Amino acid sequence: MWRHIKGYPANGQTTYTNANTSKKNKVLLNFRLEQFYALFGKKKRNIFPTLIQAEYNNRLWFDIWFNEWIQATQFVFSLVNPKKQSIPLDPVSLAKGQTNGYVRVGNASKIGKAKKITKQCTIGVPMFFTRYIYAEMLPAEFPYKLTIADDLRKKMGKKKKRKKCQ
Repeated sequence: MWRHIKGYPANGQTTYTNANTSKKNKVLLNFRLEQFYALFGKKKRNIFPTLIQAEYNNRLWFDIWFNEWIQATQFVFSLVNPKKQSIPLDPVSLAKGQTNGYVRVGNASKIGKAKKITKQCTIGVPMFFTRYIYAEMLPAEFPYKLTIADDLRKKMGKKKKRKKCQ
């Protein structure tokens, strides 16, 4: 399922040599996109594919590396803006698989970017976190709105152009 969402080949093909040319199964991604359109409506920028990939990466970390995900949850709550009741989120990095908010050990801890303190969270947010981005009424179990910076929104999706009638 994760490979289908990411657009990788899922039938045993090697990803190094023929991942770019192999036929990709986009049925699951298109199904999730239709769900997002039904829940949140059409937006000026189509950021939903990036949000879907970010949600699946968050779920992957929750299922496989639960201890790091819990550490990242504590980091998420440390970023709460008390005036706006919001938390800054970086779904672009999360969709690419670049995460933060936890202590790295071993060879991964020697990477320079890993030690940099960031002001935005990636993993550690609740499952299906997109509802906290677009929700008007926030639930009691997670009463914070997730915000995405404008420069990240520009990276996420292309702006839809209106057709001019002649």
